[in-house]
Amino acid sequence: MGFMVNPGTNEANALPTPVFSLSPSATVDEGNNWVNLRWGPLALTSPVNNTTLGNYALTAGSPAINSGTPAVAYTTTDFFGNSRPQGSGWDIGAVEYVVAPAAIGSITGGPLVFGNVANTTTSSSKTLTLHNTGNATLTGIALTFSSTLYTRPAGTAGGTCTATLAAGSTCSINVVFSPTAAGLVNATLTITGNVSVTGSPVSLSGTGVAPVISASLTPTTHNFGNVPRGAFFGSLQIFTLANTGNVTLTGITDTLGGTNPAEFVMVPLLTNCGTTLAAGTSCAVTVQFKPLTSQSTGVKNATLTVTDAAGTQTSTLTGKAQ
Repeated sequence: MGFMVNPGTNEANALPTPVFSLSPSATVDEGNNWVNLRWGPLALTSPVNNTTLGNYALTAGSPAINSGTPAVAYTTTDFFGNSRPQGSGWDIGAVEYVVAPAAIGSITGGPLVFGNVANTTTSSSKTLTLHNTGNATLTGIALTFSSTLYTRPAGTAGGTCTATLAAGSTCSINVVFSPTAAGLVNATLTITGNVSVTGSPVSLSGTGVAPVISASLTPTTHNFGNVPRGAFFGSLQIFTLANTGNVTLTGITDTLGGTNPAEFVMVPLLTNCGTTLAAGTSCAVTVQFKPLTSQSTGVKNATLTVTDAAGTQTSTLTGKAQ
């Protein structure tokens, strides 16, 4: 395609001056006209004052976004060098639509329901999970409880979340309830950051109840049967100490007493009761009837006694040494 430019002069063999500021590649025909005129390259800025000539990027909602069919034959970068595709398909045109990096925060695991918790004690922790599914770091993470009876434990007990969360990562937030009086306590935990956090605030609920200290030891009686004196393995029985109260049972000790305690022994490897026992849990005390050759034959009686903050729990033991 040829372009004709008015020579603007009658002088023989004088070439016309292009009306554009170009780097031309052209020839002059026999009529002294510019032909086969080419120019370039195209620029996004003015060659005179370097100002931007226009914004050629797509805008959000454009039908050209993700409209191309992915194919290896397509270029992997757009006009500006941005990788493409940025989404599920190539954008139509020379410029790919690039979403600005942003964090996307959400919280899961709620609501947290703590149930009945004894007054002046602290519940076991319940866990929330904070997610960042965006492509930028979530920053300025902060927690706000609407009631001081709900808290996040200090240190590692409080979970793994810090003030920031990297893109594509999760962290945990542990919460406990510490009632001071009887009654239902409803509250919220609000999680904030440099972007809004979906799922926040999280509902919290728990009920303060009066402390109950109680325990049981079962079975309350056991007959070990006939056991030869000096036997390497005697007859075993596992007794279960249960914390039937709603607070930690403390001060736990166990002893053998009664008429013939020497014929009975504790089995440490099969006993796991310590000095405390959490509410609603149990532990084992294992006793063996093991009369010695030097001891007399006949029926032997003893008592297993457990003492703790709830009082005294006992089981009656009997066996016949042969």
